[in-house]
Amino acid sequence: IALLYPFRAAFYRRLGYAPVTPLARLTFSPRAIPASWHAPRSFRAARGDDLPALVDVYLAHARRTTGLLQRPASLWERKLLNERRHVIVLPRDDARGGPLDGYVTFRHAQREPHAATDLEVDEIVAIDDAARRALLAALAAQRDQVREIHLIVPSADPLLLALDDADRAREGTESVEHPLGVLAAGPMVKILDVPRALAARGVTGALPVPIPAGVLAALAVGGVRAIDAVRLGWLDSTDKDAAALDACLALPPFEVVDPF
Repeated sequence: IALLYPFRAAFYRRLGYAPVTPLARLTFSPRAIPASWHAPRSFRAARGDDLPALVDVYLAHARRTTGLLQRPASLWERKLLNERRHVIVLPRDDARGGPLDGYVTFRHAQREPHAATDLEVDEIVAIDDAARRALLAALAAQRDQVREIHLIVPSADPLLLALDDADRAREGTESVEHPLGVLAAGPMVKILDVPRALAARGVTGALPVPIPAGVLAALAVGGVRAIDAVRLGWLDSTDKDAAALDACLALPPFEVVDPF
């Protein structure tokens, strides 16, 4: 496959590229994170000997998602040596250099000196949903230091359903009373070798219905559901065939952490 960020989506559609599921940049008060998520877990700043465990938990998280890239050692080094980035880890036990259940990296940002401080999450990585909730609770502990948290998630992420008064630090408008973030397009994807791409997805036989190449890229790689492709007119299929396609091709929504 080939993956890129388009300067114009329409231009690359003509070359066979297809969209992936969109991303949402959430903006919410740290006080909106539910109190029930504040589990009695121990957090600490990352150390140099945590690197192997950071890589392991990142790869475990990547296997539960779509679109995360395997990182070379140089990229890990560049991320961890950034003096403005904080790395908080969630150890599985107290063993030095032992396994982690997750980590979160973030930066503090101000528009100008003495302005309100916001917290920009670079990435939040966890082995399961319980660890993710605990990491979000760790960020909420900074509620007396930061005004709002900014976090990019897949657009279908249910986090918004749990937040209480997420927009308490802002005012709405008559059109949008409670704005919670911004919806953004992710990269575009193209399948260069269809048989190999389908084999990598575990599909060896014929698909239930013929699929245009661009649509196939969105379904097989981009996390788009076949039933949504039917609704958009991209795919001429019955609901039954669309469900059969989703059964063999459906992926979690696309997630992008490393810009490229």
